[in-house]
Order: sequence, then C-alpha cells, then structure tokens
Amino acid sequence: MGAWGHNPWDNDAAADFFAELFPPGFHERVMAGLRGDSEEEARAAAWVVVRLAYSCYVWPCDAAQFDELCKLAAERLETIAKESEEGDEFWDWNELRKEAEELHSRRHRPLGQEP
Repeated sequence: MGAWGHNPWDNDAAADFFAELFPPGFHERVMAGLRGDSEEEARAAAWVVVRLAYSCYVWPCDAAQFDELCKLAAERLETIAKESEEGDEFWDWNELRKEAEELHSRRHRPLGQEP
C-alpha cells in the first residue's frame, strides 16, 4: 500500500513499527489511569494520550477504542481544568483545555487528515 499521507505514521512501515512498539496491555493501562480516582494519574495518562495517540495506526487499539480513548482523556482533562480554574488545583487550566480540544479533534478523523 505504501504511503497514505505526510504524517510520520501514515505509511505501512510506520504502522508496522508502531504495532510492535507498545507492550501488551499498554492501552488498557492508560485507560485504567484515565478512569481511576487519582487526578494526578489521570493527568499523566492523558499526557501520554496527547503525545502519542494520533491515530489507531499509532496507538495499539482499533478505531472505536481510539475514539473512546480520546473522548475519555479529553473529558478528564476538561474536568481537571474546571477544578483548576476554580482554584482547587494547581494545573494550568488553559493548557489542559487546549489538550482536550486537540483530543476531541482527533476523533473520527479520515485516514491521512492532519491532527
């Protein structure tokens, strides 16, 4: 098939690389961090999603799981941002909101579309 787009993950060789990169259980561990009670762990898990979850060709899951991942991470970031804005926490709420918007934009993207 070859290249599909201009992003570093938009080609066959990259898809194969990413498929072998993440250890078994990686997706499940990140999801557990996002679903857990610890705000600090949820923030760390969301950071990993923001940095690495550009498509289901990069992240070790299928398209439906990818959408769920991005949605959950964005929602957790929005919750943390709201609490931070109200003065309850020490997070940079502007950064958290930008990251949440970025994750929302990655959901249901056609192949090759820029994040």
